[in-house]
Amino acid sequence: MATYQDLGKGKPQECTAGAGAPVQRLKNRFSKKETAQKVEGSELLRLKSAGQSFSVSMKGAPDAKAEAVLQAIGFRSYIDGDWLITRALHTLDSGGYQTKIKAEPLK
Repeated sequence: MATYQDLGKGKPQECTAGAGAPVQRLKNRFSKKETAQKVEGSELLRLKSAGQSFSVSMKGAPDAKAEAVLQAIGFRSYIDGDWLITRALHTLDSGGYQTKIKAEPLK
């Protein structure tokens, strides 16, 4: 829930994104309804994707890099699909070439 100042009515107004509980109230008061709606929509997307991540260690994958798309196939149904790589760590040691990937759902 976001608050904006309605200059025509001379008092603060509220607008919401999403439905149901819990409700998160944004601290800032915005000058325009459009700005309040845009910010609360962005915050709703951020909250929906919070806690959703995918990590995998595999044989070296030189094409894996941050901001690349990872297509997960053959995992559980809620994991299969496209993911955005947020971190790719490549190591070469006595155990061989390894890549560790962290990813989040592709929006």
